[in-house]
Amino acid sequence: MFARPLKKPDSELWLDVAAALVVCLAYVVMTERLAEDLRTLSRVVLFAAILFAPRLTLSWQPWAAMATILVVGVFMLPFDVPNHHFVLAYVTLALAIALSAPETARASTLRWNARWLLVAIMGFATLHKLISPAFMDGSYLAYVLATGGFGAPVLALCHACGAAAVQNASLVGEFRAALPASDAAVMLAAPLPNLAVAGRAFAWAIVAGEALLFLAFLVAPSRRVSHIFLLVFAATLGVIRQEFLFISVLCLLGLLSCSPRMVWLRRAYAAAALVFAAGAIS
Repeated sequence: MFARPLKKPDSELWLDVAAALVVCLAYVVMTERLAEDLRTLSRVVLFAAILFAPRLTLSWQPWAAMATILVVGVFMLPFDVPNHHFVLAYVTLALAIALSAPETARASTLRWNARWLLVAIMGFATLHKLISPAFMDGSYLAYVLATGGFGAPVLALCHACGAAAVQNASLVGEFRAALPASDAAVMLAAPLPNLAVAGRAFAWAIVAGEALLFLAFLVAPSRRVSHIFLLVFAATLGVIRQEFLFISVLCLLGLLSCSPRMVWLRRAYAAAALVFAAGAIS
């Protein structure tokens, strides 16, 4: 089950654990998807581990507790759970499993778990989009483009485009607040020429990127190019979609899967996870 152990069991895990703590804290500080008592409990678990027993963060117990809290949160709000909540639950569970392994196998077990989580996430994301007609025909992305939910920083470079997206978002908000009839509709302005074509182009580009990441971590998880591509994908996603918590969790997974020999890549992952987590809080 376990891959070949590394020579220094725990020393290389401090960066992984520190980054995981930052991302988890960012989530429990700003999320509204956990009940208040669960948010309080998760903060107690994380802050107690950090303040009173830093070495405890290299034990499986706090991560098992955090994974349990996140899983309970899913069952409490089953129809309103964001992607990063699920992924963070898997990440904390992977940390708990790896840190419960024999000391000499912890690091290699964590790398193995994180690598296959990335494969599963990107494989599922690719398949889910391919079988979703509203995504593949570009209509979904055309809608989020028109309302500023996708590519907002880019649209903002064009004053008229950004203004149209803001106006559309306001119209949609008013439309939803009015509890419209099932056959009601609202007319939106196109912030871009050939909006449908742009939606389809973005759809295929996203599917291609996720499929390439799936293949990269399936076939060549130890190659630097796979990790560089994941970092570029995360940075691009941060510009066009700005789902900062999900991106920070994605960078955390990249860090956990990255060999300790790739020092600069691990530091880049950790920095990216920290920046996107801070962006989510702000």
